[in-house]
Amino acid sequence: MKARIDCFSGTGNADRAAGILERELSAALWKVDRRAIGYPSSAAAAPPRAAPPPTAEAEIPDGLYVLVCPVYAFMPPVLVKRWIRRLPRGDRGGERVPAIVLCVDGGGGGQAPDMACRMLARRGYRPFASANVSYAANWTVITPPPPPEAQRKATAAGDAAAKAFAQRALSALAAGRTELRRGSPGSAALEATVGALFSLVGRRGLGKLFFADSDCTRCGLCSRICPAGTIGMKDGTGPDPRTYPFWKANCENCCRCINLCPARAINSSWGRMIVIGAVSVAATWTALGPFMGWLRPILAAPGPLGFAASTAAFILSQALVLGPFDRYVLRPAMRLPALRRFFSWSFTKEYGRYAQEGFKPSSREAAP
Repeated sequence: MKARIDCFSGTGNADRAAGILERELSAALWKVDRRAIGYPSSAAAAPPRAAPPPTAEAEIPDGLYVLVCPVYAFMPPVLVKRWIRRLPRGDRGGERVPAIVLCVDGGGGGQAPDMACRMLARRGYRPFASANVSYAANWTVITPPPPPEAQRKATAAGDAAAKAFAQRALSALAAGRTELRRGSPGSAALEATVGALFSLVGRRGLGKLFFADSDCTRCGLCSRICPAGTIGMKDGTGPDPRTYPFWKANCENCCRCINLCPARAINSSWGRMIVIGAVSVAATWTALGPFMGWLRPILAAPGPLGFAASTAAFILSQALVLGPFDRYVLRPAMRLPALRRFFSWSFTKEYGRYAQEGFKPSSREAAP
Protein backbone atom coordinates (compact mmCIF):
# COMPACT_ATOMS: atom_id res chain seq x y z
CA MET A 1 0.00 0.00 0.00
CA LYS A 2 1.41 3.35 -1.07
CA ALA A 3 0.61 6.83 0.20
CA ARG A 4 1.87 10.24 -0.78
CA ILE A 5 1.92 13.20 1.63
CA ASP A 6 2.21 16.72 0.19
CA CYS A 7 2.86 19.36 2.86
CA PHE A 8 3.33 23.10 2.90
CA SER A 9 4.63 24.54 6.16
CA GLY A 10 5.71 28.08 7.00
CA THR A 11 7.48 27.60 10.33
CA GLY A 12 7.12 23.90 11.03
CA ASN A 13 3.67 23.31 12.54
CA ALA A 14 2.20 21.66 9.44
CA ASP A 15 5.49 19.85 8.85
CA ARG A 16 5.32 18.40 12.34
CA ALA A 17 1.71 17.27 11.83
CA ALA A 18 2.70 15.71 8.49
CA GLY A 19 5.46 13.80 10.28
CA ILE A 20 2.91 12.37 12.71
CA LEU A 21 0.68 11.24 9.84
CA GLU A 22 3.71 9.67 8.15
CA ARG A 23 4.62 7.72 11.28
CA GLU A 24 1.06 6.47 11.79
CA LEU A 25 0.78 5.40 8.15
CA SER A 26 4.15 3.68 8.29
CA ALA A 27 3.14 1.86 11.47
CA ALA A 28 0.07 0.62 9.58
CA LEU A 29 2.44 -0.77 6.89
CA TRP A 30 1.91 1.96 4.31
CA LYS A 31 4.87 2.92 2.12
CA VAL A 32 4.92 6.71 2.39
CA ASP A 33 6.39 9.27 -0.04
CA ARG A 34 6.43 12.66 1.71
CA ARG A 35 7.09 15.93 -0.12
CA ALA A 36 7.24 19.61 0.72
CA ILE A 37 5.31 22.12 -1.39
CA GLY A 38 7.20 25.31 -2.20
CA TYR A 39 10.23 26.54 -4.03
CA PRO A 40 13.48 24.61 -3.54
CA SER A 41 16.15 26.54 -1.70
CA SER A 42 18.33 26.49 -4.80
CA ALA A 43 15.63 28.12 -6.94
CA ALA A 44 14.18 30.96 -4.87
CA ALA A 45 14.12 33.13 -7.97
CA ALA A 46 12.02 30.62 -9.94
CA PRO A 47 9.01 32.05 -11.77
CA PRO A 48 5.98 32.23 -9.44
CA ARG A 49 3.82 30.08 -11.71
CA ALA A 50 6.23 27.24 -12.43
CA ALA A 51 4.63 23.85 -13.11
CA PRO A 52 5.13 20.75 -10.93
CA PRO A 53 8.03 18.50 -11.89
CA PRO A 54 7.24 16.24 -14.89
CA THR A 55 7.50 13.16 -12.66
CA ALA A 56 4.75 14.36 -10.31
CA GLU A 57 1.91 12.87 -12.38
CA ALA A 58 3.43 9.40 -12.49
CA GLU A 59 4.09 9.35 -8.77
CA ILE A 60 0.59 10.00 -7.38
CA PRO A 61 -0.15 6.57 -5.85
CA ASP A 62 -3.43 4.74 -6.33
CA GLY A 63 -3.51 3.92 -2.62
CA LEU A 64 -3.84 7.22 -0.74
CA TYR A 65 -3.20 10.94 -1.17
CA VAL A 66 -2.62 13.17 1.89
CA LEU A 67 -2.54 16.97 1.93
CA VAL A 68 -1.30 18.91 4.96
CA CYS A 69 -1.21 22.72 5.04
CA PRO A 70 -1.66 25.75 7.32
CA VAL A 71 -4.73 27.98 7.39
CA TYR A 72 -4.45 31.62 6.28
CA ALA A 73 -7.56 33.77 6.76
CA PHE A 74 -9.82 30.68 7.04
CA MET A 75 -8.52 29.25 3.75
CA PRO A 76 -5.64 27.13 2.43
CA PRO A 77 -2.68 29.24 1.24
CA VAL A 78 -2.73 30.45 -2.36
CA LEU A 79 0.37 28.37 -3.03
CA VAL A 80 -1.48 25.22 -1.87
CA LYS A 81 -4.60 26.00 -3.91
CA ARG A 82 -2.42 26.43 -6.97
CA TRP A 83 -0.76 23.09 -6.20
CA ILE A 84 -4.12 21.29 -5.95
CA ARG A 85 -5.31 22.74 -9.26
CA ARG A 86 -2.18 21.34 -10.95
CA LEU A 87 -2.29 17.88 -9.43
CA PRO A 88 -2.80 15.02 -11.89
CA ARG A 89 -6.29 13.62 -12.05
CA GLY A 90 -7.22 11.27 -9.23
CA ASP A 91 -9.82 9.26 -11.14
CA ARG A 92 -7.57 7.30 -13.45
CA GLY A 93 -8.89 3.95 -14.60
CA GLY A 94 -12.37 4.61 -13.24
CA GLU A 95 -11.23 4.58 -9.60
CA ARG A 96 -11.06 7.73 -7.44
CA VAL A 97 -7.93 7.97 -5.30
CA PRO A 98 -8.93 8.37 -1.61
CA ALA A 99 -7.64 11.55 0.01
CA ILE A 100 -7.03 12.94 3.50
CA VAL A 101 -6.82 16.67 4.31
CA LEU A 102 -5.32 18.02 7.53
CA CYS A 103 -5.25 21.79 8.06
CA VAL A 104 -3.10 23.32 10.78
CA ASP A 105 -4.04 26.62 12.39
CA GLY A 106 -3.18 28.86 15.29
CA GLY A 107 -6.62 28.69 16.82
CA GLY A 108 -9.22 29.29 14.09
CA GLY A 109 -9.34 26.95 11.10
CA GLY A 110 -12.58 28.01 9.47
CA GLN A 111 -13.50 26.56 6.07
CA ALA A 112 -9.99 25.51 4.99
CA PRO A 113 -10.56 21.70 5.11
CA ASP A 114 -13.88 22.05 3.27
CA MET A 115 -12.30 24.13 0.49
CA ALA A 116 -9.34 21.77 0.07
CA CYS A 117 -11.66 18.75 -0.06
CA ARG A 118 -13.89 20.39 -2.67
CA MET A 119 -10.88 21.28 -4.79
CA LEU A 120 -9.53 17.73 -4.57
CA ALA A 121 -12.94 16.31 -5.47
CA ARG A 122 -12.97 18.47 -8.61
CA ARG A 123 -9.61 16.92 -9.51
CA GLY A 124 -11.14 13.46 -9.28
CA TYR A 125 -10.04 12.48 -5.76
CA ARG A 126 -12.32 11.03 -3.08
CA PRO A 127 -11.77 12.98 0.17
CA PHE A 128 -13.00 10.85 3.05
CA ALA A 129 -11.31 12.40 6.11
CA SER A 130 -10.43 15.97 7.04
CA ALA A 131 -9.78 18.00 10.17
CA ASN A 132 -8.27 21.12 11.71
CA VAL A 133 -5.62 20.84 14.42
CA SER A 134 -4.21 23.79 16.35
CA TYR A 135 -0.62 24.60 17.23
CA ALA A 136 0.94 27.86 18.46
CA ALA A 137 0.39 30.94 16.30
CA ASN A 138 3.39 32.16 14.29
CA TRP A 139 1.98 35.42 12.87
CA THR A 140 4.93 37.52 13.99
CA VAL A 141 4.29 40.07 11.23
CA ILE A 142 1.62 41.65 13.50
CA THR A 143 1.44 39.88 16.87
CA PRO A 144 4.10 38.34 19.13
CA PRO A 145 4.24 34.54 19.37
CA PRO A 146 3.07 32.96 22.62
CA PRO A 147 5.67 32.45 25.36
CA PRO A 148 7.74 29.23 25.32
CA GLU A 149 5.62 27.39 27.87
CA ALA A 150 2.44 28.14 25.93
CA GLN A 151 4.20 27.00 22.75
CA ARG A 152 5.08 23.66 24.36
CA LYS A 153 1.50 23.13 25.54
CA ALA A 154 0.10 24.03 22.12
CA THR A 155 2.55 21.64 20.44
CA ALA A 156 1.60 18.78 22.75
CA ALA A 157 -2.11 19.39 22.13
CA GLY A 158 -1.57 19.66 18.38
CA ASP A 159 0.47 16.46 18.30
CA ALA A 160 -2.24 14.58 20.19
CA ALA A 161 -4.95 15.90 17.86
CA ALA A 162 -2.93 15.03 14.74
CA LYS A 163 -2.29 11.50 15.98
CA ALA A 164 -5.95 10.98 16.89
CA PHE A 165 -6.99 12.22 13.45
CA ALA A 166 -4.55 9.88 11.71
CA GLN A 167 -5.98 6.93 13.62
CA ARG A 168 -9.57 7.97 12.84
CA ALA A 169 -8.72 8.42 9.18
CA LEU A 170 -7.12 4.98 8.89
CA SER A 171 -10.09 3.43 10.66
CA ALA A 172 -12.50 5.26 8.35
CA LEU A 173 -10.56 4.12 5.27
CA ALA A 174 -10.67 0.50 6.41
CA ALA A 175 -14.40 0.71 7.20
CA GLY A 176 -15.33 2.67 4.09
CA ARG A 177 -16.87 5.58 6.01
CA THR A 178 -16.20 9.32 5.96
CA GLU A 179 -14.71 11.54 8.68
CA LEU A 180 -15.04 14.92 6.96
CA ARG A 181 -14.85 18.09 9.03
CA ARG A 182 -17.76 20.39 8.16
CA GLY A 183 -17.63 24.14 8.77
CA SER A 184 -20.48 26.28 10.01
CA PRO A 185 -22.83 27.21 7.11
CA GLY A 186 -23.64 30.51 8.81
CA SER A 187 -20.04 31.70 8.73
CA ALA A 188 -19.10 30.27 5.35
CA ALA A 189 -19.92 33.39 3.31
CA LEU A 190 -18.10 35.73 5.68
CA GLU A 191 -15.03 33.51 5.89
CA ALA A 192 -14.98 33.08 2.10
CA THR A 193 -15.05 36.87 1.65
CA VAL A 194 -12.27 37.42 4.18
CA GLY A 195 -10.22 34.63 2.62
CA ALA A 196 -10.65 36.01 -0.90
CA LEU A 197 -9.62 39.53 0.14
CA PHE A 198 -6.62 38.15 2.01
CA SER A 199 -5.57 36.12 -1.04
CA LEU A 200 -5.94 39.07 -3.40
CA VAL A 201 -4.66 41.93 -1.22
CA GLY A 202 -4.02 41.14 2.43
CA ARG A 203 -1.10 38.73 2.13
CA ARG A 204 0.61 41.03 -0.35
CA GLY A 205 0.14 44.14 1.79
CA LEU A 206 1.39 42.41 4.93
CA GLY A 207 4.41 41.16 3.01
CA LYS A 208 5.21 44.76 2.07
CA LEU A 209 5.57 45.62 5.78
CA PHE A 210 8.69 43.48 6.02
CA PHE A 211 12.13 45.09 5.88
CA ALA A 212 15.65 44.14 6.89
CA ASP A 213 17.15 46.46 9.49
CA SER A 214 20.79 47.33 10.20
CA ASP A 215 21.36 43.93 11.87
CA CYS A 216 21.00 42.24 8.47
CA THR A 217 24.17 40.38 7.45
CA ARG A 218 22.97 39.95 3.85
CA CYS A 219 23.44 36.21 4.17
CA GLY A 220 20.56 35.59 1.74
CA LEU A 221 18.96 32.84 3.87
CA CYS A 222 15.54 34.51 3.70
CA SER A 223 15.67 34.53 -0.10
CA ARG A 224 16.78 30.90 -0.29
CA ILE A 225 14.09 29.52 2.04
CA CYS A 226 11.11 31.65 0.93
CA PRO A 227 8.51 29.08 -0.23
CA ALA A 228 6.88 31.60 -2.59
CA GLY A 229 10.15 32.83 -4.12
CA THR A 230 9.15 36.39 -3.25
CA ILE A 231 12.29 37.69 -1.51
CA GLY A 232 14.93 39.27 -3.73
CA MET A 233 18.41 40.43 -2.76
CA LYS A 234 18.90 43.08 -5.44
CA ASP A 235 16.40 45.68 -6.63
CA GLY A 236 18.58 47.60 -9.09
CA THR A 237 18.33 50.97 -7.32
CA GLY A 238 21.17 52.96 -5.83
CA PRO A 239 24.92 52.49 -6.20
CA ASP A 240 25.22 49.49 -3.87
CA PRO A 241 24.52 46.21 -5.74
CA ARG A 242 24.43 44.27 -2.44
CA THR A 243 21.13 45.75 -1.38
CA TYR A 244 19.15 44.41 1.57
CA PRO A 245 16.34 41.88 0.95
CA PHE A 246 13.12 43.18 -0.54
CA TRP A 247 9.68 41.58 -0.81
CA LYS A 248 7.80 41.33 -4.08
CA ALA A 249 4.00 41.25 -4.34
CA ASN A 250 3.43 37.48 -4.21
CA CYS A 251 4.16 36.99 -0.48
CA GLU A 252 2.17 34.17 1.15
CA ASN A 253 2.63 35.76 4.59
CA CYS A 254 3.78 32.43 6.01
CA CYS A 255 6.20 34.34 8.30
CA ARG A 256 9.03 31.92 7.62
CA CYS A 257 11.47 34.75 6.89
CA ILE A 258 10.83 36.81 10.03
CA ASN A 259 10.84 33.77 12.31
CA LEU A 260 13.88 31.97 10.87
CA CYS A 261 16.21 34.94 10.31
CA PRO A 262 19.33 34.09 12.38
CA ALA A 263 20.07 37.79 13.05
CA ARG A 264 16.44 38.71 13.90
CA ALA A 265 16.93 41.46 11.32
CA ILE A 266 13.60 41.04 9.50
CA ASN A 267 10.82 43.08 11.05
CA SER A 268 7.58 44.90 10.27
CA SER A 269 7.89 48.63 9.68
CA TRP A 270 5.57 51.23 11.19
CA GLY A 271 6.83 53.64 8.55
CA ARG A 272 5.89 51.37 5.65
CA MET A 273 2.51 50.65 7.24
CA ILE A 274 1.73 54.37 7.60
CA VAL A 275 2.83 55.30 4.08
CA ILE A 276 1.19 52.32 2.35
CA GLY A 277 -2.03 52.84 4.31
CA ALA A 278 -2.19 56.55 3.57
CA VAL A 279 -1.40 56.15 -0.11
CA SER A 280 -3.88 53.27 -0.44
CA VAL A 281 -6.70 55.40 0.93
CA ALA A 282 -5.71 58.33 -1.26
CA ALA A 283 -5.47 56.13 -4.35
CA THR A 284 -8.88 54.59 -3.73
CA TRP A 285 -10.91 57.70 -2.98
CA THR A 286 -8.96 60.49 -4.66
CA ALA A 287 -6.61 59.37 -7.40
CA LEU A 288 -9.25 57.28 -9.14
CA GLY A 289 -11.76 60.14 -9.22
CA PRO A 290 -10.22 62.46 -11.83
CA PHE A 291 -9.45 59.57 -14.21
CA MET A 292 -12.63 57.59 -13.61
CA GLY A 293 -15.26 60.20 -12.88
CA TRP A 294 -17.94 57.94 -14.27
CA LEU A 295 -17.27 55.57 -11.37
CA ARG A 296 -18.26 58.04 -8.65
CA PRO A 297 -22.06 57.47 -8.92
CA ILE A 298 -21.53 53.72 -8.86
CA LEU A 299 -19.28 53.94 -5.80
CA ALA A 300 -21.99 55.91 -4.03
CA ALA A 301 -24.75 53.48 -5.02
CA PRO A 302 -26.27 51.42 -2.21
CA GLY A 303 -26.35 47.65 -2.21
CA PRO A 304 -24.28 45.04 -4.07
CA LEU A 305 -23.40 47.32 -7.01
CA GLY A 306 -21.79 49.95 -4.81
CA PHE A 307 -20.01 47.29 -2.74
CA ALA A 308 -18.67 45.55 -5.84
CA ALA A 309 -17.47 48.83 -7.37
CA SER A 310 -15.81 49.92 -4.13
CA THR A 311 -14.09 46.55 -3.82
CA ALA A 312 -12.85 46.72 -7.42
CA ALA A 313 -11.53 50.26 -6.87
CA PHE A 314 -9.76 49.15 -3.70
CA ILE A 315 -8.12 46.15 -5.40
CA LEU A 316 -6.99 48.33 -8.32
CA SER A 317 -5.49 50.91 -5.98
CA GLN A 318 -3.67 48.18 -4.08
CA ALA A 319 -2.18 46.85 -7.32
CA LEU A 320 -0.78 50.34 -7.99
CA VAL A 321 0.48 50.86 -4.43
CA LEU A 322 2.03 47.42 -3.91
CA GLY A 323 3.52 47.33 -7.39
CA PRO A 324 4.83 50.49 -9.11
CA PHE A 325 4.59 52.76 -6.05
CA ASP A 326 6.52 50.35 -3.84
CA ARG A 327 9.19 49.63 -6.45
CA TYR A 328 9.82 53.11 -7.84
CA VAL A 329 9.01 55.36 -4.87
CA LEU A 330 8.96 53.58 -1.53
CA ARG A 331 11.99 51.31 -1.91
CA PRO A 332 14.30 54.09 -3.14
CA ALA A 333 12.99 56.38 -0.37
CA MET A 334 13.97 53.80 2.25
CA ARG A 335 17.60 54.08 1.11
CA LEU A 336 17.78 57.81 1.78
CA PRO A 337 19.65 58.55 5.05
CA ALA A 338 17.08 61.20 6.01
CA LEU A 339 14.21 58.67 5.86
CA ARG A 340 15.99 55.50 6.95
CA ARG A 341 15.23 56.02 10.64
CA PHE A 342 11.54 56.56 9.94
CA PHE A 343 11.22 53.37 7.92
CA SER A 344 13.29 51.42 10.46
CA TRP A 345 10.75 52.26 13.16
CA SER A 346 9.48 48.78 14.00
CA PHE A 347 6.98 47.22 16.38
CA THR A 348 8.27 43.64 16.04
CA LYS A 349 11.95 44.02 16.95
CA GLU A 350 11.33 43.02 20.56
CA TYR A 351 8.93 40.22 19.68
CA GLY A 352 10.00 36.65 20.20
CA ARG A 353 10.37 34.38 17.21
CA TYR A 354 8.60 31.11 16.56
CA ALA A 355 9.52 27.93 14.69
CA GLN A 356 9.05 24.29 15.56
CA GLU A 357 12.19 22.79 17.03
CA GLY A 358 14.30 21.17 14.36
CA PHE A 359 12.30 22.59 11.44
CA LYS A 360 14.42 23.14 8.36
CA PRO A 361 12.83 24.07 5.03
CA SER A 362 13.26 21.10 2.77
CA SER A 363 15.54 21.09 -0.24
CA ARG A 364 12.95 18.76 -1.79
CA GLU A 365 10.28 21.45 -2.06
CA ALA A 366 8.54 21.31 -5.42
CA ALA A 367 7.23 24.46 -7.09
CA PRO A 368 3.44 24.72 -7.49
